[in-house]
Amino acid sequence: MPVTVAPALMRLLRSQETVVMLVRSPEPERLAAALPAAAAQLDVPVFGPDATPGGWLLMVDFGDGTPAARHDALVGFAAQLKVDGEILPAPEIGDRYLTLDGFPVMARAMLRSPGQTVGMPPTAEVVSAALDWLQSCRRPGDELLGLIVSMESPLSWPRVRPMLDMVLQGEAGASVLTTDFATAAAAVSFPSSHLSGPTLTAAGAGWGPAEVADRMRAQRDHIRRHAGVLGWAGVTAQGTRTGSVWLSDNGRYEAAQPRPLWYQMLTAEQVRHLGDPPKGATPLPGGRAEVTIGEPEQWVPGHRDNRTVERLARRILKT
Repeated sequence: MPVTVAPALMRLLRSQETVVMLVRSPEPERLAAALPAAAAQLDVPVFGPDATPGGWLLMVDFGDGTPAARHDALVGFAAQLKVDGEILPAPEIGDRYLTLDGFPVMARAMLRSPGQTVGMPPTAEVVSAALDWLQSCRRPGDELLGLIVSMESPLSWPRVRPMLDMVLQGEAGASVLTTDFATAAAAVSFPSSHLSGPTLTAAGAGWGPAEVADRMRAQRDHIRRHAGVLGWAGVTAQGTRTGSVWLSDNGRYEAAQPRPLWYQMLTAEQVRHLGDPPKGATPLPGGRAEVTIGEPEQWVPGHRDNRTVERLARRILKT
């Protein structure tokens, strides 16, 4: 008999174009053999199938078709498998993520492509720059996870870029997270609807100003190495009370007006907005400039100089 489709997954199809689903069966070998051909018959973008301990994960972009069309496509897919089993929504983000929210502060870098505006995905070069940074943060024993909306999918490194390339064609937000869920985490996050480019976040248990500052300096160094493919970039520190490690914060930095951050690579448009490069700024090709204000430790929430250095940044950047 065919695989059954869980009602919860059918409900998701009413509101989401892209779904991540788990296919499982008491006949795993037959299921593994049938999945690739059945997925190809969907005639829509499909990421996977990927084997997990609980079954096979697939991410399917049904596009902007009607809920009824998505329903029919999924029922047809299930019928082609010809094995006993079920199709469920993929595992959702669980309580272990609360540990990451307990990390006190985060080092955050935001990247944007040259000329990127709302509705435009980041360039392939900017995605590569973000993933290069994440790769440098990976540690032995960390889990590597793709997070799409509220669902998680275990990944191997070769599968990260194909997953992101698929998600960034649609409207869903996505993140790639590397963590042990105890001592540290790093994530590259892309907001939904292409509001902006990727956010690079690093956080850890018990990190104080010195540990966060080390990661902020490393993020600035990374931006400098990739300056040729970037339009705008910034680095700051942020408390987890105002954001999550695995969620993007880049949409806040869309305006031509520079923002008060520790480090910024200003666009030519921002420099023109200021009238002249800020005092102490370093000129960059194409009319851009980079500016660093204070020490990274001073930008960590709770530092005695935090408000003072932010006021200084607002004065220098005329915000």
